[in-house]
Amino acid sequence: HFNNGNIRLDADYLGEPSKIKNLNKFYRHDKWNKQFGKYMPGKELLGLFAMNINTVQMITIYQSVMKGFMGSLPDSLQSSDVNEFLQSGKIEDFIGMFAGDMIMGVTGMYEYEKVVTEMEYDENFEEKEVQKTVKDRFPKMLGLISCKDVAKVQAFLDQISSDGMLEKRGKLYQMGAGEGKFTFYMAVHKGMLFLSNDLEAMNEGQPKKYSRKKRMTKQQCKMLNERVLLVQADVAAIMTAMNGGEQAADNS
Repeated sequence: HFNNGNIRLDADYLGEPSKIKNLNKFYRHDKWNKQFGKYMPGKELLGLFAMNINTVQMITIYQSVMKGFMGSLPDSLQSSDVNEFLQSGKIEDFIGMFAGDMIMGVTGMYEYEKVVTEMEYDENFEEKEVQKTVKDRFPKMLGLISCKDVAKVQAFLDQISSDGMLEKRGKLYQMGAGEGKFTFYMAVHKGMLFLSNDLEAMNEGQPKKYSRKKRMTKQQCKMLNERVLLVQADVAAIMTAMNGGEQAADNS
């Protein structure tokens, strides 16, 4: 139902209570990192996803479900490098480096041009391919993850950089070639792992702390602290951003 501009979805669980109870163990009913609100630009947010999980339970689920699944794969895949990595225990080590609380925000839109091929009819009513340059948009994203062991996270990033999976640029770790919307950067700062495709926001590996007027509001932080899972979207702002800043038509 709708309430003060928000869409609220209430749900009742049907089925075996014990299964729901086990599912709830996946979440960690604990305090969120207070630094999140200072490093996320609340005033600019188009959308927000946040989750506070129990990393110990997550490892247990991985070991009981994913490893069993990988073990059931054909022999041709059993010997693959990917399967070797999944079975090696490195994923469990990686998950265990983090506290469990994480937040991902959509902070804006990239506007770029791309070439598309369309079918049109010529003067003889025959179909022909026509290439056009059109404008498109891609979200700017910023993610923050609380680290349980900063030194281990840093060492892990250094290791996969030396393996060629990431490119190290000073204090930044880059995923993807060049610079642009599809290139993501990582940095460890103030006990958190930052992840973003907005190079300016990453500030050479030292992401900026936002002023009180620009950071997450008290209401946003309160909403976060009251939940273990949060998905929020400003539909009107998203539609405006997708239209290149023009106010979306009122279809209510």
